[in-house]
Amino acid sequence: MNFKTFLLGLTAAFGLPWVLAVAIPYTQMAHLEPARFVEAADGFDGVYEFTRSGRTDGASIYASNGCALCHTQVIRPSYAGTDMYRKDWAGVPANAAGGIADSRRETNPYDFEGEKFAYVGQTRVGPDLSNVAIRAARRGAEKGIGAEQWFLEHLYNPRDYDYNSVCPSVSFLFDGSAAKPKSDAKALAAYLMSMRKDNVIPSSLNPRKP
Repeated sequence: MNFKTFLLGLTAAFGLPWVLAVAIPYTQMAHLEPARFVEAADGFDGVYEFTRSGRTDGASIYASNGCALCHTQVIRPSYAGTDMYRKDWAGVPANAAGGIADSRRETNPYDFEGEKFAYVGQTRVGPDLSNVAIRAARRGAEKGIGAEQWFLEHLYNPRDYDYNSVCPSVSFLFDGSAAKPKSDAKALAAYLMSMRKDNVIPSSLNPRKP
């Protein structure tokens, strides 16, 4: 083997996976064709558009504090894992009432449309956050507080909610207590409150409903 052949082999070994795993998906995400509802399958026609139901200006705070290192925002497609068969899939019980059962679905590329960066996460040391706003509303109601306050208290001291939690506190975003959040803490809580997938999507994007 000469040096030229070695370089070509090395380029192919590293370049081809990069093209398949990074370049092609990036190109596809950057030019998503509009998804449509179809009368026969969905009961009505129209163009699908996913918009988060809350503020997203805390995304940079979420990133700078390393939240994406331990938390994902991806409910894996059924061919890639077993998320669909988890008892409490992405934090939403199978018998969820109040119209939120639609959030028990796989993640699709449109869930990240319009975001500067998709914080899909790196590991699952902590729970997936795809539907964390729904969980917060449910758990906050159990304590007699709203979802935002639940988030703030959890951010201030995660061990108050789960003694075994390894989630680091971000108490430095508060002025001494959970009742006194700084602007960054409020923005981070608002970002977390935007994480819910209870919107109706075309059947073509959710071929296997749980």
